[in-house]
Amino acid sequence: MGTTLTRWAKHLGGVVIGTAGSSEKAEIARANGADHVIVGRNADLASEVGRVTNAKGVDFAIDGIGGDMLRKSLGCVRRFGVVASIGQAAGPIPPVSVEELGPIRSLSLARASVMAYAAEQQTYRCATQAVIAAIRQRIIPNARTEYALTEVAQAQSDLESGKTTGTLLLIP
Repeated sequence: MGTTLTRWAKHLGGVVIGTAGSSEKAEIARANGADHVIVGRNADLASEVGRVTNAKGVDFAIDGIGGDMLRKSLGCVRRFGVVASIGQAAGPIPPVSVEELGPIRSLSLARASVMAYAAEQQTYRCATQAVIAAIRQRIIPNARTEYALTEVAQAQSDLESGKTTGTLLLIP
């Protein structure tokens, strides 16, 4: 997911601050356009983002990890910024109180889901067309790892453990 989001954000003109669990994955992030990469799951994200942004924070943060990472992401966003929570590979997301979002910082929190898009046919069609266009323009890279459909459990396990990078492709 990180590779796709990084490449798409760069295509749209964004400055990308990524996170990576290892120096090897940090190099992959840089190769795909990340301007800055914070390495290590235990890194002080808010301090590192503050250093990179001159203490301003980012406009938009995407948390695909879940667990305690959502709170760390909230700490990286500037006043009136937005955080999108799109995954929970690290486990369930602890409750977030409204007080954590404002009133001083006035943050917005979105919990995006493909199921929500699928529930609205026109929205889903628009999003699908954008993804297909990004694939055709080679913004979204080709699959890096292929698994036979019968290996779906292994693919999921590898994905959850962080062994994979880029897009996975299941072959029937």
